[in-house]
Amino acid sequence: MKLLDFASRTLVTTALATAFSSVAAAQTASPAPLALDDAYLWFSVESVENSVDGHRVDAGFFPEVSARVWGAMPAQSALVFTYSRNGQQLARVRCTVDSYAYDHDPSFSHSLVEGCEDRDVRILGAGDLQVEIRAVDGQTDAETVLGTRTVSIQHVATVLGGVPPTAGADKYYVSHHDQIIDSVLFWHPENQRPYDHSYMGSLSGDLVGMLFTHSATDSFSRSAYADMNVRCQVDGQPLTTASSPLPANVEQQRYQLFQRQYLPPGSPGGTAIEEWKDLQVTVQMPFRRGDFATHPGHWVCDLRANGQNLRRWAWTVGADGLPQRHAEQTEGGLALGPRAILVETTVFADGHLDQRTSPTEVQRGGFYGRPWVSALARAQAAAVPAIGDAFMVYEPLRAAAAGSAGARGTGGRRRR
Repeated sequence: MKLLDFASRTLVTTALATAFSSVAAAQTASPAPLALDDAYLWFSVESVENSVDGHRVDAGFFPEVSARVWGAMPAQSALVFTYSRNGQQLARVRCTVDSYAYDHDPSFSHSLVEGCEDRDVRILGAGDLQVEIRAVDGQTDAETVLGTRTVSIQHVATVLGGVPPTAGADKYYVSHHDQIIDSVLFWHPENQRPYDHSYMGSLSGDLVGMLFTHSATDSFSRSAYADMNVRCQVDGQPLTTASSPLPANVEQQRYQLFQRQYLPPGSPGGTAIEEWKDLQVTVQMPFRRGDFATHPGHWVCDLRANGQNLRRWAWTVGADGLPQRHAEQTEGGLALGPRAILVETTVFADGHLDQRTSPTEVQRGGFYGRPWVSALARAQAAAVPAIGDAFMVYEPLRAAAAGSAGARGTGGRRRR
């Protein structure tokens, strides 16, 4: 066997050293940075009241939040939520996360908390809450700021029964109006179900889903979802696929159900119920993940019911066969799942899906107060129509007018 000369041995040694160092670097590479999943966040509150001298008195509320973080977190890691108003800290709540790692696709590794709360917390009054979210490393206790969000807290007076009627304690609820154009298209990487948590866990295999939120009144019934369907076009031509999936029920992800008693006008004491619903749901789309590759171009899909358009969603599939990320993701740092994009959203005023909107809150930002950074998102927000009464009116019971002027006022009108 011919021996290598000195120069050749030097080249081989250098190449091997480079290869081994590359492997070592790959094995010791820093994990991907943690990212808060903006579409997974969901805030709600629970009102608290006390009894003082036989009267029900407002004692504030405590917040509750569900959140997911992309990236690996050690065991016993936690998320910390610090609630403030006008620069004054009001509460700090810590919850240990549940972590899920996926060796077949590390990009799906994540940690989450569901219903993180401290029932001893008391926050008084309506208005915006600033919420700073931190990740706490379970091995080192090092804290990483993941972001700050704004939660719009609303309140409303209530009325108790009896003749004459009496005032009840104030009730609080979260406004989810700014999420009306936060529509997220998501799909799985292969014919598998990576995990069972919404929003991606709501569908399996190569199916594609759309996550969105709407606000309704007590006149909206979930049976209305049964009549919904989606039809799509690509570059202006109806989408036809070889194997369209069978339609599936609209799946509820999260919801806020809030009720208050009020005194109808002219009632001597009989009360009625007004209901507020915020519903985050997933609609299965009428195509499969593989149809992106065979249909590049501009996609437009309409959510419809009874011949009416309820939502219009639009996005572009590139020559690589993948939906292109929205400018809010590429320019604004919006963080979603590894197979998810924000899509352009149009809201229609004459559909039955949206029964309350607040264009002002939508224009301020999405995903709990994230300011819009792209002209596209700002234009979509500006086009959201005003529908119904944005909020329940706050009108305390006035004893002198109890028999003639109800507590419902203009905030109680229903849009039929």
